[in-house]
Amino acid sequence: MGVSERREKEKIIRKNDIVQAAIKLFFEKGVENTTMDDIAKKAEYTKRTIYFYFNSKESILAAVLSKGYEIINNLVERYIFEVKDKNSIEKMFAVGRAYIYFYKEHREFLNMINNYRTKEPDITLGDENIKELYFLADKQSFYLSEIITSGIKEGSFRKDLNPEEAVLLIWSCFVGISNLLLNKSDYLKMYKENTPENLLNMMNNLIYNYLTSSDYKIINNL
Repeated sequence: MGVSERREKEKIIRKNDIVQAAIKLFFEKGVENTTMDDIAKKAEYTKRTIYFYFNSKESILAAVLSKGYEIINNLVERYIFEVKDKNSIEKMFAVGRAYIYFYKEHREFLNMINNYRTKEPDITLGDENIKELYFLADKQSFYLSEIITSGIKEGSFRKDLNPEEAVLLIWSCFVGISNLLLNKSDYLKMYKENTPENLLNMMNNLIYNYLTSSDYKIINNL
């Protein structure tokens, strides 16, 4: 390994160290209560080193969120692959199961992602970390769009379906369900006798009827 390759490898290691330190602190203290000094201390680097790789805490947050999106994207790909020989309806349900698994096993990441969705931090668009974050976040729309387009072609979904509108609606359902589970899970179990699996099943039925029903009508009553 040459000198330049070794230096690049060291940069990758340092940057990952900083991100991993930030993940631990964000989970423990919250984003708002974590400072750049905290991150530098946790990563065991100088503050100057932190700023060499990230120009702000928001930039670090973008890198942390990207880790979360990598996890959910990998889960979606895995769950879709498991039903690759089945129709698009089963693939859409598989995406829902991936979200439930993500909720159960990576709640801290899901909470951070949902907070980011509702209140985006002020991050410069020229920042490489925010570019990577947007790229990974957009992958979810790509998966849904691909499933819906294939479903229309194979006849599983109704032919008058607008893929872009369908992606937005289904994505909103996933986000809404995940927010509900994060903030009201105990209430749902105690007073509504509902589980994440039951909510997913209801959501799947709602999405299924929207995608397939020939009697579906758009009513503009707003």
